[in-house]
Amino acid sequence: MIILAVLLFCVYFLLGYFEDRNQKICYAILFVIVSIVLKLSIDVTKTADYDNYLYLLALDRSDFSIKTLFAEPYFFQIGALLYKYYPKEQSLTFFYESNFMFSTIFFLWLGFLKNVSTFNKIVVFSLYYSFFAYIILRNAPAYMLAAVCFYYLHENKYLKITVLSFFMHLSSLPIIIFSLFKNKLGDKKLIIICLLYVIFFNILLKIELFGVHEKFLVYASFSNSSRGIFHQIYFFAFIASNIYLYYIKKDIIFNYTYLLLFVSYLILNYSNAVMGYRFSIYLVLYLLINPKLDYNENIRLKLLFLLPIFFVLFLFNYLTL
Repeated sequence: MIILAVLLFCVYFLLGYFEDRNQKICYAILFVIVSIVLKLSIDVTKTADYDNYLYLLALDRSDFSIKTLFAEPYFFQIGALLYKYYPKEQSLTFFYESNFMFSTIFFLWLGFLKNVSTFNKIVVFSLYYSFFAYIILRNAPAYMLAAVCFYYLHENKYLKITVLSFFMHLSSLPIIIFSLFKNKLGDKKLIIICLLYVIFFNILLKIELFGVHEKFLVYASFSNSSRGIFHQIYFFAFIASNIYLYYIKKDIIFNYTYLLLFVSYLILNYSNAVMGYRFSIYLVLYLLINPKLDYNENIRLKLLFLLPIFFVLFLFNYLTL
């Protein structure tokens, strides 16, 4: 299994590295084959959150209302429909298979992008492949759809299908709204809007609207226990990275789309570290799937020395499924 994981990482690196289309197609086919073989060796019933998803799937959701359309119907409503005709284990398998398929398509799409650096592709793959494909059934489709939206946003295009991510996971609502700004460059008005947004966000959390208040309370109930060393290190590292990027490429950070998302992250992280970390994935994807975040030849050579670190990170994520 470890050998397959190593092979998958190497194949994906080659897919992202080579620019010749025929070579990319060959490595893409190999990537699909290896990922399928690796998947067959993984017992999803032993992965993180499996029991939790099984419990959520078995909850009674027989009463349908308009509100349910705004309560992540991708998982809950489709899951309830499947559960009527199939055992809950079999119903849950549908989502694991779907996530694997969506993840495979997403990372193939990312691998074929010509104007996103190989290093950025490998970082995204190392951080999130196992996470998207095998662990987070509800969030993953929303993350991947948002990432596609961000890419086209950097190309000055707004994808209307981004709205679908809201039906997959509630956390994508800020992405849908702030993407409408289309990365408009920041100014003094943006600072005022950020301050007003902080006030509005706090009011929103206290209103029972589309389950936002309920979801927030669930996370907030274990906020103290969630602030582990990992989340603290992650928070300061992420803040430092943003400050660094602000000084070298100000426009990537100081724009109407990203800065408002960043403020959302700060509010959520202050309330609950797990909730903040989960939301920060949107921001990481925004930054890494950005053609403007490119490197000169000298920096590219230096970044190659960091690849072993991300290789180890990829293996760690795989081994801790």
